[in-house]
Amino acid sequence: MWEPPLTTFISADECDPTSGIDRSGGQFILTRTLAPGTTYHWKVIAKNAFGELAGATWKFTTGSAPSDLNYTGPANNSTDRPLDTTLNWTCVGATSYDVYFGTNATPPLVSIGQAGSSYSPGPLAPGTTYHWKVIAKNAFGELAGATWKFTTGSAPSDLNYTGPANNSTDRPLDTTLNWTCVGATSYDVYFGTDANPPLVSIGQAGSSYSPGPLAPGTTYHWKVIAKNAFGELAGATWKFTTMLVIPDGISISRVVLQKNSDEEIFVHGKNIDNIGGCSLILTYDSTYLEIDTNKGNNGVVALNSFNEGLIIVDATTAGTLRIDIAFMSAKNISDEDIFKIYVKTMNKTGDTQINITGQVLDPSTNPIAVDFTETQ
Repeated sequence: MWEPPLTTFISADECDPTSGIDRSGGQFILTRTLAPGTTYHWKVIAKNAFGELAGATWKFTTGSAPSDLNYTGPANNSTDRPLDTTLNWTCVGATSYDVYFGTNATPPLVSIGQAGSSYSPGPLAPGTTYHWKVIAKNAFGELAGATWKFTTGSAPSDLNYTGPANNSTDRPLDTTLNWTCVGATSYDVYFGTDANPPLVSIGQAGSSYSPGPLAPGTTYHWKVIAKNAFGELAGATWKFTTMLVIPDGISISRVVLQKNSDEEIFVHGKNIDNIGGCSLILTYDSTYLEIDTNKGNNGVVALNSFNEGLIIVDATTAGTLRIDIAFMSAKNISDEDIFKIYVKTMNKTGDTQINITGQVLDPSTNPIAVDFTETQ
C-alpha cells in the first residue's frame, strides 16, 4: 500500500484566488512536516463568483518509522561465545541498518546503511567482551536498539602437572603422567627420551597418559599442550628418571656424570653363588673419562663382601681398567655393590659407553661359572 511522504502535495481542480493558496497546478503545499504513522483527512471546496463546490473528504496515512527491533543473538551478557559469532536481529519496516560493534562500552560504527539483518565481525579474540547495537532506518525515521554485550570463550588456563615431579628419580617402570587444566577439551602429549620429546598422543580427552613399560634407569622428558575451541596452552617440559633394575650377575650401575668433575662409578653384583673371585675388564672412552689412580687402589675400592679379597688393579692403559680379585673362601652375593671406581671427567658433554667383560670363578673347580658382557 502506498504511504504518502511526510511532505505531501494535495491537489484541487479549482482554488479560491483570495485564499492565499497557490493556484498553479491546483496544488496546496503544506507548510509543516507531517507526523509519521498518522492518518490525515482532507477535502477541498472550490469557489468562484457564482458559487462553490465541496469535494468529498478523503484520508491518507503517512509511513511509519521502523518498529519492533529485536536482537535474536547472541544473548545479552552471554559468555563462552564462539570466535565466529554473528550478530542477528529482526525489525518491522526497516530498509537499512547501522551497526555499532567493538570492545568499548560505547561501540564504534562499523557498518552503515546495510540491508541485511545480521553482521559478522570476523574472527574475534578469545576471552574478550564485545558490545554492539543496531539502528534501524527507513524513509520515515529510525529506531535505535539497546547496547548489548557478550564475551567470547577463553583458551585453557591453569595447566598444572601433578606427577611425576620434575627431576624426580627412581620412578616405577609403569609411571603415568598426570595433570589438571581449566577449560581444556583435549590434550596433545609429548613424551620420550629426547629433551625435545616427540608427539605421542594427539587430541586425547583425558588428563593422564600411560606410556607403557619404561626402560630402567632412563630419563624421560614430557610436556602437555591443552586445547579448546578458543586456543591452546603449552605446559613446560618436565623430566623424570626411572628406577634402576639391576640384572643378575655383575653389572655397572647406570650413572650420569657431570663434565669436568670428580665422579664415581659402581660395579654391582647380584644373585651370584659360590664365588671364589673374578677377573673384570672395563673399557671406556678416554676422551671422556680417566681413572683417578690417586684414590683407592689405583682408582678402585672393593666394597661390602669384596673388601676382604686379594685385589690387583691395572690402570696403566688409557681406556682400559683390569680388576682381579680372589677370596680365601667362597662367597654368595645376593644384591650389593662390589667395587667403586674413581674417575675424572673431561670438559665435554655427550653420551659415551663403559663396557665390562670378565669371568667369575668357582673356587672348587676353577672354571668360568659366569660369563657376561655389560654395556653402559
